[in-house]
Amino acid sequence: MKAENSPSPARSSETLVDEGVFGRPHFYPMPSYTLSSHIHAACLNGIYVLLDEEADRYFCLSEPQSALLADILAGGAKPETCRFAASLAVRRILVPGLPAPQRRQPPTQTTSSAYRSTPAGSLRPAEWAAALRVLQTARRLQTSSLAENLTALRRDKARLRLGDFASAEIVGAAAARFTALCDLFLTRTDACLVRSLLLARYLLRRRIPADLTLGVRLGPFAAHAWVECGGSVVNDHLETVQAYTPILSV
Repeated sequence: MKAENSPSPARSSETLVDEGVFGRPHFYPMPSYTLSSHIHAACLNGIYVLLDEEADRYFCLSEPQSALLADILAGGAKPETCRFAASLAVRRILVPGLPAPQRRQPPTQTTSSAYRSTPAGSLRPAEWAAALRVLQTARRLQTSSLAENLTALRRDKARLRLGDFASAEIVGAAAARFTALCDLFLTRTDACLVRSLLLARYLLRRRIPADLTLGVRLGPFAAHAWVECGGSVVNDHLETVQAYTPILSV
């Protein structure tokens, strides 16, 4: 998917603005830019893929556009860089500010619970109640926007207490119980985003720190979602998620 045509370039902040009282050119330095809070980016072999959280859509920049964005985020101030930065700022893709820190490292292991489930009949009543509270949100989740779902997930994460921790065994057991219940309501063909959102919220409500990760790849373009706990993949195979470059982690 290609990015839409950029609007007419604005006047560069590095272009000549006047001749000055002594006929000397005056230049204004280009401000630092960073991605807007609702825009997330991943660079794949020099090509930038952007996720617009508010619009619930991905789009790719062309190779020249990707080079310009990389220059912007590195603090470049060439005239063409300034013009492109101005056009992205008009579209709310960029805002003034310092570039965000580097993205965390991708996972290097998976829990033993991937695709394993506990027999539904062995679940205790309290576990059924806890899971059902999350699963009851499935229909609402499927009709809500990406931004709304991520906002709800961030609220759940904000309720975690400092020091909340779960061992790999606890995470694996909880994920297996969730899978047993999830299989009663969803099919294996349901979108990975829906299943991963539900799992992340289920774990968080049990005070198990969990991250929802969205990844992308090119050739052809594809997007995927999975859940991580402590850097380990919970609901997928490591070799599957390693084919994707993370673009957002919540």
